[in-house]
Parts: sequence; C-alpha cells; structure tokens
Amino acid sequence: MSNDSIVIRRGQLGRWAGYAGAAGLLAGVVGGLWLGAVTPAIVALLAAGVLGMVAWAALNPREFTDFITGRQVRHATASVFSVFLLVSIVALMYTLVARSALTLDMTEARRFTLSQQTRDILQGVQRPIRITGFYASNAVQMREVDDQIIRLYEAESGGRITRQYINPDEEPALAQRFGAYSSGALFLSYLNPDGSVDFGTIARIPRQTDGAQEREITQAIARLLIAGTFKVYFETSLGTLDPLDTSQQGLSAVHLGMQESGLTTAALDLAGLAASGGVVPDDAAAIIIARPTVEPEAGVLALIDDY
Repeated sequence: MSNDSIVIRRGQLGRWAGYAGAAGLLAGVVGGLWLGAVTPAIVALLAAGVLGMVAWAALNPREFTDFITGRQVRHATASVFSVFLLVSIVALMYTLVARSALTLDMTEARRFTLSQQTRDILQGVQRPIRITGFYASNAVQMREVDDQIIRLYEAESGGRITRQYINPDEEPALAQRFGAYSSGALFLSYLNPDGSVDFGTIARIPRQTDGAQEREITQAIARLLIAGTFKVYFETSLGTLDPLDTSQQGLSAVHLGMQESGLTTAALDLAGLAASGGVVPDDAAAIIIARPTVEPEAGVLALIDDY
C-alpha cells in the first residue's frame, strides 16, 4: 500500500482561488449584460469573484502583485488568465451583438427590410410595446422564421418594441391568459411602467400560412396606437341600419371591424338631442348615418351643421 500523500501548498491554493475569482467575475459581468439587470444571482457571482481575488492576494501575495504590476508570473498562471481574458472578450462581444439585434438584408427582394409605411408608423410608438409569441418545443423552426421579421421592429423602433417567446407547455397558465390555444400564436400589447404586460391592451396578430409577415404586424401596431383615440357614433333615430344587426341588412360586420381596428363606437340619437336642446358630443370623431329612412327635421339638420 502506498503512503504517498497529497500536499497542497499555500501558493497553489491562492492560485486556484484566483482562477475561481476570475470565473466568478466573468460570469457576473456577462450575466448582467445578458439580463440587463443586477439580480441576486449576479451579485452573488460578483461577490464570489471578489472573494476569490482577495483570497489569491492573501494566500499568494507575491504572484498576485506580479500579475497586477505586469511582472513575470508563472507560465501556467498567465496561460489560464489569458484564456479567461479571451473567453471574456468573445462572450461580451456575442452578448452585445445579440442584444443589439443587428440586421443585414442580403436578399434581392429586400424581404427583411421594413417598408417606409411601417417605419412611419413606428415613429408614433411612444409607450413600450411587447410582441409575445407562443411556440411549443416542436415549433422551433416557426419561431426562427417569425423572429427574422419581428427583430426588425425591435431594431427600427430603437428598443421601444421588444419581443418575448414562451413555451405554452411550460407555462400553460400564462398561455391561457393570453388566449394562446395554438403553437405559433402571436400577440401585441403595451407594457406597464414596471415592464409587465398590460393585459387590457392585448391583441392577437393574424397569422398567414407562411408565417408572421410585416403587413399583419404593422396593422396590429397601427390599431394599438389608435385604440381609444377615436370615437365613432352610429345615428339610431332616423331609421338607419342597425350596427348590432347580424343579418345581411345589418352593420354588425362593419361595427365589429371598427372595434377590432381600435375605434370606440357608440349610439347617437340625433332626434332626441335636437328635442332636448343638446349637442353632438365633443369626442365624436365621426357620425355614421347609414341609409336613413326618416326625413330629418330642422333641429337634426342644425345639429349636423353645427357639428
């Protein structure tokens, strides 16, 4: 039986502490850049890195001083820290490029360049918007195709539009709250000041068979931007077509389409207003008098003229 024993010298232990400290600092810095926030885990990694460096300085002060001052150090130590430095540079560059959402369209048809109409609409985005996609594990290819278009909006808006992809199998409660009943469902919403989704503004982005295209996303953004801004009144006292009538003679399809486009609608009794001496509401962006069958009285015509 061998009686050989393992001897760990103080200098060697200090060197290992330095390696661990460098790894902790590297992981903390890269993790912080990737997440864009200082989380408890990031703080723990940075603290571990600092403690490792302090232990290196305490256990092997000469080597630590030589390393800091640039004097000759052991070859192994220099090699290890050179590897750490190289990994740090590569990781930081990859993180910054990934977070910058850099794009370059090399297609002849400019398939991955946003149109001028889309750019004009994006100029009106002031409140942060989130595009949320739900993709199951077997829909990775669909997600990658969608991401090629969606990331253009993030880049063009200067980060005012962001994207998030969620696996509905891993977060079924969240998928149900969005109404994501199929893989590949896309949604648009405003964000609250704390960065959470404003569920009162969620709207589904229609999907074509060839994926999420610019037209659908841009139209959804345009609808979100005008939501609640314009109010349209349907006149109801002159025998006009009913906006709630679902028959072939009704205007339910028009009414529903306006609401889906972000317009607020309401009924307006012009005859009643004229009889009571009222006026057309100030928030009326438009009044729809759809095929009236009753001759308007002078008071109704005066209301319309004043409006």
